[in-house]
Amino acid sequence: MGNNFEETEAVAVIDIMRRANLKVVIASIDECELVGAHGITVVADTTLDKINSSDFGLIFCPGGPGTSRVRSDKRVLNIVREIYAAGGYAAAICAAPTVLAAAGILEGKTATFFPGSDDLMAGAVLSNAPVEVDGKIITGQAAGSAITFGITLVETVLGKSAADELIDSMYVHWMR
Repeated sequence: MGNNFEETEAVAVIDIMRRANLKVVIASIDECELVGAHGITVVADTTLDKINSSDFGLIFCPGGPGTSRVRSDKRVLNIVREIYAAGGYAAAICAAPTVLAAAGILEGKTATFFPGSDDLMAGAVLSNAPVEVDGKIITGQAAGSAITFGITLVETVLGKSAADELIDSMYVHWMR
């Protein structure tokens, strides 16, 4: 994650994954204190330089205006490629599916994203759905789909019963 991230996409999804008891490590491309697009500060657990991609089975990138900086960071692209090549999941929401495209893993995959980034999604089969799952690629459209996206991550990784438990505990009954 980098500064100028979209807070709803980051915090809601992190919260949902932690509610499901998934181990979540927030890694920053620079410093550990990050300021989102709407002035909310999040403290990362570590920096990207201290991450070993083999320790993770999923990478998640939130969107926001700072996505272009994340997308141009070679370390991020390498970690995305390494986790995906090892059979892990690559997940991104809003503008961040462009990070997956830049890493070269969206070729022929159906993906959704924030409208207007079409030119940065080369190789992907573009969708207008709130959330798309294509194999080990999970994408979300925007902040408005963050809860659905987070629960979809949980369902994809841990199964339907884990997702159903979250839906019940969070009263997200419209997802049924």
